[in-house]
Amino acid sequence: MDNNIIDFSHYRETQNCIAPEPTRLSPAEIKRLETIRDTVEGVLDRLTAEHRDPAAIAFAAGRFAAMRLFQLQGRASTMAFMDQCIETVEINQDMFGSE
Repeated sequence: MDNNIIDFSHYRETQNCIAPEPTRLSPAEIKRLETIRDTVEGVLDRLTAEHRDPAAIAFAAGRFAAMRLFQLQGRASTMAFMDQCIETVEINQDMFGSE
């Protein structure tokens, strides 16, 4: 095989692409994480209202999240998380017809 070609049929077998098992969180840790999430969402909502450009805020926040998560967790975990977020919105739209 040429040194410039990556054989993707065996690439994942040789890379650590498996996401770690989820950790069990205590009720206090869950509350702490919910508070962080709610605070960040509140800041983003305020910025959206202030700048009147929801797409720009979403792209900036999404870029920050994707890049930071990739650095911290790797590609597979980041892509799985982003996919879960999109699935959650789709389920919400299907169930409640909202955005």
